[in-house]
Amino acid sequence: MKKLLGILVLGLLLSSNADAGFFKDFFSSGKSTTGCAYDEFGEEIKCVSIKYGGNGLTWNEATNKCVRKLKRYVDLDVGTIGGCV
Repeated sequence: MKKLLGILVLGLLLSSNADAGFFKDFFSSGKSTTGCAYDEFGEEIKCVSIKYGGNGLTWNEATNKCVRKLKRYVDLDVGTIGGCV
C-alpha cells in the first residue's frame, strides 16, 4: 500500500499538474497570479502571469494588474476573464 501511495505521489509530481494548484507553491521560486481571457465561445484568447512578492508588488496589486492586462483582449459583454486570483 505504501508503494502504491508513493507511485501516486511521484506520478502527480512528475505530471503536468505539478505546475498548478497545491504543488505550485512548493516548486516555484516566486509567487504569481495567472489568468486568461476567453471569447464568447470559451476559446482562450490570451493568458498572462504576474509575479508578486519579491518584485515589490502585493497580491492585490498583482491581481489588479492581471485583470487590467486581460481586459485589453476581451469584450466583457460576450467574453470572460478567468483566474487572476
